[in-house]
Amino acid sequence: ISDTALAARAAAVDPDSLMMLAYTSGTTGNPKGVMHSHIPIRSTHERAQVMGYTNHEVHMNYLPLFHIYAFSEIVMMSVLCGSRHVMMDVFDAEKALDLAEAEGATVLHGFEAHWLDLLTAQERKPRTLKVRIGTLPSGVESTIPIAERVQDTFCPTISGFGMSETWAYVSVNNPLHTREQRVHGSGYPMNDYEFRVVNVETGEEQTIDEPGELWVRGYAVMKGYWDKP
Repeated sequence: ISDTALAARAAAVDPDSLMMLAYTSGTTGNPKGVMHSHIPIRSTHERAQVMGYTNHEVHMNYLPLFHIYAFSEIVMMSVLCGSRHVMMDVFDAEKALDLAEAEGATVLHGFEAHWLDLLTAQERKPRTLKVRIGTLPSGVESTIPIAERVQDTFCPTISGFGMSETWAYVSVNNPLHTREQRVHGSGYPMNDYEFRVVNVETGEEQTIDEPGELWVRGYAVMKGYWDKP
């Protein structure tokens, strides 16, 4: 395709128009369609720079593609970086590590449950891997012991926080942070995001070390819920 044709395609796209619906329910009941424009692509692109991803990466992709995590951090990331990802239809730790070894995977992803299964599979049958980094949302008591083992068995991982409504990682570590920062915390706010921890009943900002509800404001926060004004 010519540069002129590519420029015409780009000019036809409204960055504020609807790019995707990400369905989420959390703990609140029926699934809701989270509307995102094209703007969050910037967030994923910035994270590619934070992580130092190149076109030589090989991502293992066994997470659901309708979920923000896989959509942003693997599929979109691979397109932006020109890298490769190895897709699986379902998560199976044994098969995932066999494929990672065969395909020369350099990046693994997952929540603590995925990583726990991967740890068990690797202990049962050690593979020779080329994994250099992983993503593992950590920072709470249940994840820390697993994340610690992952650093020794597989690779350094980065942690972060996000949700369907705010985009995948609105806070994130980077590979140069200490092991303690990457395992025991959820990173720092991404560019042009603001966080507040507030008292749920009063809306007042909480003092340091006081629990509360996390409020997030930023350029990639959702446009709204589909058909739910």
